[in-house]
Amino acid sequence: MGLLNCWNWNNCGRYPGGPKADEMGVCPATIATQADGFLNGRAAGRGCAYVTGTFCGGTVQGSAKDKTHNCKKCDFYKALKKEFKTALSAVQFNNYVKDKKATPLNPNLPWVAKSKSGYQTMAAAKARYEIKRLKH
Repeated sequence: MGLLNCWNWNNCGRYPGGPKADEMGVCPATIATQADGFLNGRAAGRGCAYVTGTFCGGTVQGSAKDKTHNCKKCDFYKALKKEFKTALSAVQFNNYVKDKKATPLNPNLPWVAKSKSGYQTMAAAKARYEIKRLKH
């Protein structure tokens, strides 16, 4: 597979500075730096299935739990699963992010929220913010 990330594979243009970033917003997977290096990808480019608010197939996908069914049909997800097998899982992704001891969130940003467990990635928090913004 090489070192493709989801935005390269899908050619979505929603990475920072990408051709569709202004129009459609930056995809949370492209800025989830806490996941940098997961399965040798950049940001959450190889963990997009586990990032809330990615914009695949022309629709905001919602929470990682909500979009699991769609992701399992995705050719990119299938290619990752074939290459990385059990290393591609929500548990592995979450453990990787937590083990990296991500930079604490800036509480002054409008999309930062504290989860019940007290831990939330910036990408997930920003995605929730973007979803609410797009619905209004």
